[in-house]
Amino acid sequence: MLNKACLPVHHPIIQIIPLQTLPLVQQGDDIAMLIRSALESEHVTLQDGDVLVIASTIVSKAEGCYHNLCDIEPGEQALQLSQRTGKDPRLCELIIRYSPSLLRVGDGPIIAMTPHGFICASAGIDTSNVAGNTDIVCTLPTDPDASARHIRAALEAATGAQLAVIVSDTHGRPFRSGAIGVCVGLSGIEPFWHYK
Repeated sequence: MLNKACLPVHHPIIQIIPLQTLPLVQQGDDIAMLIRSALESEHVTLQDGDVLVIASTIVSKAEGCYHNLCDIEPGEQALQLSQRTGKDPRLCELIIRYSPSLLRVGDGPIIAMTPHGFICASAGIDTSNVAGNTDIVCTLPTDPDASARHIRAALEAATGAQLAVIVSDTHGRPFRSGAIGVCVGLSGIEPFWHYK
């Protein structure tokens, strides 16, 4: 009689394929079309069950979630926040405007809630990935789930494959070094919370 505990366990193979040929995304770009072009040029075929993970920054860029800090006039609270954190007062003003709640302020980081309910540094406002202009920052997509649905529908229509799309953002974790990818929007996959 076979002991089932001794049988090898076969796990599905996970393969991660980064797309190397995506151009810098501009406002108004069709992300699904850019992905499809990159897949074709890199000879990658989407299959049923594939999951595409898309950085929230490119979704924000395509959807025009930009802010020019030159257009921001900091108020008194932003000026005080700037003195406390060392951050640009215009960025502090945008964080205040964009966040329903500032949760913790330290020497540098401002931990705040986004309009979506995510808790992260600077209310998820990205100051590092908007090429060419240090005064341009971008916020998270307005409705990341809708963005994921739109991209998924367009890619499924073009390829015939049943897919899932995750819009991912980089978040730090309290009392830990480094950062992790966090799903901020999704379509085609059921989410679950795992607190382990």
